[in-house]
Amino acid sequence: MGILGAAPARSGKRPESVESRRITEFVAAVNAGTDGAMRQFIEKNFSPAALARMPVEPRLRRLRGFAEESAPLQMKKPLAPSPEGPGFVAHSQKTGEWFEIRMELERGAARGIVSILIENSDESAMEPEAALRGDTDVSRAADAYLAKLAGQDRFSGVVLLARGGEPFFEKAYGLADRERKTANTPATRFNIGSINKIFTQVAIAQLVSEGKLALTDTIRARLPDYPSGAGPSPAADGITILQLVNMLRARGRLQREVRRGRPAAPDAGGLPPALRG
Repeated sequence: MGILGAAPARSGKRPESVESRRITEFVAAVNAGTDGAMRQFIEKNFSPAALARMPVEPRLRRLRGFAEESAPLQMKKPLAPSPEGPGFVAHSQKTGEWFEIRMELERGAARGIVSILIENSDESAMEPEAALRGDTDVSRAADAYLAKLAGQDRFSGVVLLARGGEPFFEKAYGLADRERKTANTPATRFNIGSINKIFTQVAIAQLVSEGKLALTDTIRARLPDYPSGAGPSPAADGITILQLVNMLRARGRLQREVRRGRPAAPDAGGLPPALRG
């Protein structure tokens, strides 16, 4: 009997996951230390929505700075995976510093990088991570970690953890007023300025990655009943979500009123239903 075909032998090696590949290519690009390698990593691995929010060049400058200070890196161990994405402990062979590096990946099959968080750490990061078996364990671990950061003057604020909409941990750390030595409390009010803008940008990036809107959509495309007056509104028909996210455009009347020093609070009755409180 003739043999018509044979199945290829199995190597036994599991295919590399997208998450592992993102980490491997990050370390390779940093250790290569060239603009070409780092630019290729950014263009290939970051999600389109992330690159729309922050283009390649500013990301390249940040990555170049980290590489110049810390490369070559040695990847020491993976961190416990989180829903947002993978992480790992790295050791700088140049400076001896330790880092915990985490990636936030977009949802869906593509799993493009949304952001990379690099935090200073120490050799204790190599110690086995304790298993967290419930909210009590999570609270204890969070408190120990945050207290350590606060003791190093690397964190000051209030942290709240919740599951299913129900808070199970809330605690304040650090000082609200350094001169008066006033401690933060859960009731402390913080002047966050424009920090809230990044939350809006992240939320929009998530909607883009889920295909629920496009950065090229105009105000009119998403708010069809936006007030137009007697004719088409150039603001509603011409301003895109990308321009709003990058703060490149605004409603003309609002800009004019602010320039003249007048309050520009709109009449709620004149807003479309989607924007009324």
